[in-house]
Amino acid sequence: MRNFIPVFDDKTFVREENEENLLLIPPGFGINESFVVNSVSKEILRCVDGKRTVYDVAQHIQNQYAGEISIDTVVTDVEFILKKLTGIGIIGWAKGAVEMYKGERVFKSNEYYVWRAGEGMFKDALEIIVSEKRFFSYTCPYSNIDDYSSGLVLRNRLFSFSEEFYFLFVKGMEKPKALISIIRNKSGRTSVATVGTFIIIEQLDDHLIKTFILKSIEDFYSLDNIEASVIRFFELDANETAQSSNLHNLLQNTGFQKEGVLKNEFGPGQNLIIWSAYPPIVQVG
Repeated sequence: MRNFIPVFDDKTFVREENEENLLLIPPGFGINESFVVNSVSKEILRCVDGKRTVYDVAQHIQNQYAGEISIDTVVTDVEFILKKLTGIGIIGWAKGAVEMYKGERVFKSNEYYVWRAGEGMFKDALEIIVSEKRFFSYTCPYSNIDDYSSGLVLRNRLFSFSEEFYFLFVKGMEKPKALISIIRNKSGRTSVATVGTFIIIEQLDDHLIKTFILKSIEDFYSLDNIEASVIRFFELDANETAQSSNLHNLLQNTGFQKEGVLKNEFGPGQNLIIWSAYPPIVQVG
């Protein structure tokens, strides 16, 4: 990749915030989907002129630090930043192409497998999230559904690894049949991770869904830099329905424990049920 030539999309809205930061809005997005880059990213973008290679840009950045950082380290950092900007449509490539990391399979059986998504699975995640064809859909009550259906926000979640997304693929099917996401704890102030969204496209066998949840959680706990000692599922329980009853059984059978209820958390009669899963997860039934 070091010999590839990055190209800045001139349809990107750019505004100087101060001497260090730059505000950017990718092509096709609105003001509410802007983001700010730091001084290093700002300097990298200044070097992207459609002529310089990634290595040329890295050499310029290295010179800014009087050669205190090795060129290999700088190249790695520049590649990482440019890949992130490629993912949100700000950077294109005049020579070569950047293959986005698609993630890896974390569990396989004869009939299905579980996949932890990388940046290259963005379109698959967005397709499920905005799909009107759903058998079951959940979004954490403390989140906004727009946080997931917004392309830019979803890209940032995938690229920053602030949230891990898992897909369930069934043998013979090209598209995933279910998705679950787990929000990482990066603040250092809490040891609680949270289920962000959980979507099932069509009705599937209960055992299959249980295994999907279990394997996703097991993999999440195995990742590096995971400080969470518990994963929470916050359920808004306004009215008891057949779907909520099925959800309760599913959570209980995948090791979640009902720890409490916050009465009227989001208004009269809108109680919040707190479910918790502690490692190691043990499947029931």
